[in-house]
Amino acid sequence: MKKLFNLVLAAILLGSWISCKQQDPLRYKGCIVVNKDDRWLQLKLTSEMREELHKDYLWIYTTKEDAKYFNIGDTIK
Repeated sequence: MKKLFNLVLAAILLGSWISCKQQDPLRYKGCIVVNKDDRWLQLKLTSEMREELHKDYLWIYTTKEDAKYFNIGDTIK
């Protein structure tokens, strides 16, 4: 039973990791890049997006080329 549980848990985690879809940062115009990693950007959302998503910050997964284009403190235009 324990092996079955571990197998199901591994399948769920692997599926969620694979399903990370790359997003176009230009969809988030007006947001500010507050943190970045290899392919991840953390954005401070605009007030309109905050009301819609009920979040202040959002991590998005993007291509390496797009992530290199933005620096911390940049506003997406």
